[in-house]
Amino acid sequence: MHLERPEASVHQVTSGQLREPPTIRPGLDRMLKLIAMGRLLEKAILEASKLPDSEQEAIGAWLLEQIETEHTWDALFGRPGSALERLADRALEEHDHGQTTPLDPDQL
Repeated sequence: MHLERPEASVHQVTSGQLREPPTIRPGLDRMLKLIAMGRLLEKAILEASKLPDSEQEAIGAWLLEQIETEHTWDALFGRPGSALERLADRALEEHDHGQTTPLDPDQL
């Protein structure tokens, strides 16, 4: 079995010398990303691995849902003409037409 020499060392990836691990092979590439994972996440995963399988699955599902939600928000608000930009334009238009009132925190 012949293994190709990686384009970068694990040290380069984990020490921050490279922003992204090089593309080597899908399995090895994933392993390098896990090595470079933040220490707090690594500790959380270690602690979660001690829990019963059902709790591990619940935590995994929750984490993946949070990541997907972040991607969704990034997609909604990160591009020109985003929903947030349209809402801001609408609010400014309403203000320009006298359709808004000053906010009084004491009246909330």
